[in-house]
Amino acid sequence: MTARVKGIILSVCLIVIALLMIPLVVSGVHGVQTDARTQAAPACVVAATTTDVILTAGFPLYRNDNGEVTGLTATGAGAVPVAGVYTALTRSLNITGLGAVTPQDITITYNYEANADFNGVNAIVGLIPLLVVVGLIIVAIINGLWALKRGD
Repeated sequence: MTARVKGIILSVCLIVIALLMIPLVVSGVHGVQTDARTQAAPACVVAATTTDVILTAGFPLYRNDNGEVTGLTATGAGAVPVAGVYTALTRSLNITGLGAVTPQDITITYNYEANADFNGVNAIVGLIPLLVVVGLIIVAIINGLWALKRGD
């Protein structure tokens, strides 16, 4: 096998590796951008199997996305709690699927922005997946062109 073919095969492998690394890098970056917080909300009044819980000041839900709620438990019989709408202005998280028992103790585990005190850190860290993938693709292209130029 010539050096040209080996170089092109290596370039294709680098591009495949770059594409396979995207989920791993994105997950790692999310871990750097967020911290988990567990908040207990004792004796919440439940009306029509729903209630609102106010999250602690200084620890708002990350990106105002209820998908960042990682754990939710309630003490009511038959409760299957689900995070509903989050209102950023009041830091209020609507929780549905609660049992008919009132009051209930609710525990919420959610992600909040870990680097809020440092302006721009999350923006810079958010570029890491792009830089890794683009960097590997550029290296693969340069390697492929170099292999074609050498032509052994």
